[in-house]
Amino acid sequence: MKLVINGERAQVYLDYAEKPHLSWNLVHEPQEGEIGIGGGFAAMHYANFSIDKTKSEIINFEPIERKRINNLVQNWQISEMFEEKLLEDPNSIDSLISKIKWQGEIKVEEGTAANISRQQVLFNGDRGNTVFAKIVINASSDQFKLFDFGYSDRVVAILNGTPIYRGTNKWRSRDYRYLGTIGLFDSIYLNLKKGNNTLLFAVSEDFGGWLITGRFNEPGGITVKSR
Repeated sequence: MKLVINGERAQVYLDYAEKPHLSWNLVHEPQEGEIGIGGGFAAMHYANFSIDKTKSEIINFEPIERKRINNLVQNWQISEMFEEKLLEDPNSIDSLISKIKWQGEIKVEEGTAANISRQQVLFNGDRGNTVFAKIVINASSDQFKLFDFGYSDRVVAILNGTPIYRGTNKWRSRDYRYLGTIGLFDSIYLNLKKGNNTLLFAVSEDFGGWLITGRFNEPGGITVKSR
């Protein structure tokens, strides 16, 4: 395998190929750092590992563009971090919400999900492992709306201060082969009242990805904003 990185672009070549098998745009701005290799949870052997700073030419750069998901919520308001155990008593959640401080907004990346790590960095749980991700739904009338969503690793959904859903989507949580993949795999019916409704997802993370995503497949009669 050969990995070529140049600025904000990267490519992978396999088995001495002359053309890259995969090209993509890097998310972070280029800066000096380190190179690391690892095999995850399996033992691996590496041989003939080398770095050549002179061979960084990018050719046939054709990154795959993911198809955007229709009606996806594009922006989420993110709170400060707090301990997940504060969610254990559903009767105290309303008090927790009233005390929480909001840190900023994150946007959906590559048309699929919002990366909470852009706003908060998980330091082994030193400041907690949970945040609130918020949207405000303005409804033209009292109505029920189906909301599809995805998350990692665990979530508590709260509508207008009332907990209505709790779930787990972490690695191996649903099957020993389950990877904890993010997608619109869960849905809840929201009992919306005319005017503004606040939907919060308390998203908790262990490792591997701290994400939230969601959409109203039928958005008629509502508008959605992050604050």
